[in-house]
Formats: sequence, structure tokens, C-alpha cells
Amino acid sequence: PKILPETMMIDWGGVFQYQQLTRVMKITNTGATDLVIRQINTSCACIEVDFNKSVIKSGNYLEITIIYDTSSRLGEETKYIQV
Repeated sequence: PKILPETMMIDWGGVFQYQQLTRVMKITNTGATDLVIRQINTSCACIEVDFNKSVIKSGNYLEITIIYDTSSRLGEETKYIQV
């Protein structure tokens, strides 16, 4: 299996505190065998990741929904998601 994210970075741009931002991102399996997603970790409780399957067949993709809650955030932020 070989993982290929749609993008390596999401720039939310200028946002206001107390917003809930959502982005859908594709993760493609460009390898020859199944890609198993066991978990997706985030660097902050302010980021929630939702996905509905854990095995991506060769040539297929998985859509993950990323939700960023800015309620307790102020100033410039850098956060990470690890698949």
C-alpha cells in the first residue's frame, strides 16, 4: 500500500474565534495492495477527524472530514493530523 493525501497542508486563512470550520480531504491508496487505516491522530482536541472505513483498496480513496473548532483558539495556530 502507498498513501497519497490530496494535500499535505490546509490553510484556513484568516478566521474568527468561535468558528467551526469543516474540510473534506481525500486519501488515495496508490499501492498494489489494501491500505489499512488503523487510526488518525490530531495534535489538538480542537480538531476532530471523521472517516467511515478503515480499508482502502488499491486505486480507491477514503474521504475524511476534518472539523476545526476555534472556540478556545486565539492567534496564529499550527496543528497536525497523522494518518
